Amino acid sequence: MIEAIVAIAVFALLAATMASLLLGGLNPWLNSRQDLTGEILADEGLEAARAIGQRAWNELRWPVSGLSRSGGEWHLAGDNASETIGDYERQITIDPVCRDFNHQLAACPAVTTDWQTRLVGVTVNWQTALGVTRQVKRQVYLSNWQSFNWQQNDWSGGDGQSVWLDPAKYDSGQNVDTGQGGVRLTQNEDGTYQTEGELISSAFNTVGRRHAQLITWSGLTTGQSAITWQVRAAANDNGAPGTWSAWFGESGANTYFTKPGLISPDLNGYDWLQYRLHLTGDGGDTPVVSQIILNYK
Repeated sequence: MIEAIVAIAVFALLAATMASLLLGGLNPWLNSRQDLTGEILADEGLEAARAIGQRAWNELRWPVSGLSRSGGEWHLAGDNASETIGDYERQITIDPVCRDFNHQLAACPAVTTDWQTRLVGVTVNWQTALGVTRQVKRQVYLSNWQSFNWQQNDWSGGDGQSVWLDPAKYDSGQNVDTGQGGVRLTQNEDGTYQTEGELISSAFNTVGRRHAQLITWSGLTTGQSAITWQVRAAANDNGAPGTWSAWFGESGANTYFTKPGLISPDLNGYDWLQYRLHLTGDGGDTPVVSQIILNYK
């Protein structure tokens, strides 16, 4: 009996030793294979983000998101989403890029925000067979260089132009003075200014480039004055704008842009663009707009 117990104990010890040696030999191989998969998924995430930005820069709008595919194209899955691929979790981060007076990269906030550049990161997490969490990270700067600008910095030609032709004209306006090139509130005979004014641009044809991506502008505000904008889009209807969308601002339909930023992807897919400028003041002074740029791709 004693000999049998000793034999069983020796066998169990040998079996445990062999299993430990076997698992110990397999773990480095398994970890190496998992690491490689994590790196591939991270690199794929960067290329997916690059493809999204090349198609429509304004889709790179969520600070944190996962990825999805539809219609054979990559898309961001939504605000603060993540993506599960088997045993792996992948997330995309999109951070603003700022620059100093010399246009060099600087920590945000800085002198300017470079809306044409984004810092995109990819993080892939997974657990090993032993329950250890491992991670791969990638980062890259993406630039919106394959795009076009619709720019206007002179409105002195006056109103009455429904479709963009003369770059110094616009569609309609109310309580605004454009005679000096820029746009400002109309001055009254007693030297005060109108407290509110509006200008609607001519309709601009992007000629098949159907992604309105960014709105930026130059202007001056003093006191209680303010400059705000809206953008809308329309499909092509035999060379003319079809039905216009709602006016969009920084938070979606029927809101205003109070600062430069990305145009809603809801306006992607349309040939025609139009902007609306809204000026407000306290009567003692006026804001002045010197330039508006709508970037599209």
